[in-house]
Amino acid sequence: MNILFCCAGGGSSSLFCARMVQGINTIEPSLTARMDDIRSFLQDERVSSTDLVFTYGSVDAVRPDTAYDIGTHIDAVLVAPQVRFRTPYLKRYLPNYPTIVQDIPMRLFGMMDPVQG
Repeated sequence: MNILFCCAGGGSSSLFCARMVQGINTIEPSLTARMDDIRSFLQDERVSSTDLVFTYGSVDAVRPDTAYDIGTHIDAVLVAPQVRFRTPYLKRYLPNYPTIVQDIPMRLFGMMDPVQG
């Protein structure tokens, strides 16, 4: 499963991803997780042997010109609280793909707790 975490510039979403990867790799031995920025992830043509890939980036990474790449490679787009006003736009860009677009609860994002995440 490939998940994109979006925030204003990619900084807080990268911290959230790092915590999630560390938590999953520590708590759940049957799963493997890694993280990558969205640009590198979309340019990487190798097949991943990782169960979960947490990608991060700016909410501006999802645009009409990137909708196909994101819609065909990303299973879920999770939007940080500071940019949740952009969620309707992201949903509008990805209606023809099975990609879920959803807000991250403010408390969960603020705590950056991988167990609850």
